[in-house]
Amino acid sequence: MDTKNYYDVLFGQVAEFIAVKTLIDMKNIKPESKIIQDLSFDSLDKLEFVSWMEKEFQVKFSCEQIEAMETLGQAVDMVAANKIMTRSL
Repeated sequence: MDTKNYYDVLFGQVAEFIAVKTLIDMKNIKPESKIIQDLSFDSLDKLEFVSWMEKEFQVKFSCEQIEAMETLGQAVDMVAANKIMTRSL
């Protein structure tokens, strides 16, 4: 699977989770959507989202990564980077 297609699949899964959780239409969920401001997540919602990603994609995020995660695109990038690092170990 090429990198673009892999990113699109990951983003689709993340967008679906967000749509169910927030009732936001999936067409309005974009990579540039800010987790706190645009999706109206509070810090507990963000932690629940991160926990879901860790379980769903079998990755682990550091506290620094979680803090730096502002947009959905960044979240998906971090999942992809963690998956690639895990595969190469």
